[in-house]
Amino acid sequence: LRESELRYRLLAENASDVIFTADLAMRLTYVSPSVVQLTGYTPEETLSRDIDGWVAPGSREFVLKSFPRALSRAKSRTELSAAARTASVEMLKKDGGTIWAEIKIDFLRDAGGQPIGMLGVARDITDRRMAEIELEHRVQLETLITEISTAFIGISTEYMDQGIRN
Repeated sequence: LRESELRYRLLAENASDVIFTADLAMRLTYVSPSVVQLTGYTPEETLSRDIDGWVAPGSREFVLKSFPRALSRAKSRTELSAAARTASVEMLKKDGGTIWAEIKIDFLRDAGGQPIGMLGVARDITDRRMAEIELEHRVQLETLITEISTAFIGISTEYMDQGIRN
């Protein structure tokens, strides 16, 4: 048991992704040292913060609405395993900035299959998220240009038709 615990602790403490556990009130109970690279906060600082201290305001509502639904579905399941849930969440950094993280969680279950906590992994996807946002803006701009061009052509055609009739 001690050897197995040491092996898993070494894995968690040397992973580049942040590994964490939380209770069903979404209070973190463990966070791997890699959280320093992700957020700038030490594991101890991270554990002392509630959800308002690690989720940016723009993602907080999503997390607070999604979690109860996921927990309800997990409680209604009778099998011991369920599909992990993955979401992109904007997280707060110690320096005042934010990063985007892909967070994957699954519920830890008791012998009866009921959720008793969460196990999660968080990975920095800021570069990917910024590229997605840039692409969304580009598509919006192209759509706007197309709509303006179409409207301009329609107005020009109508104006020319009136000129020909007059």
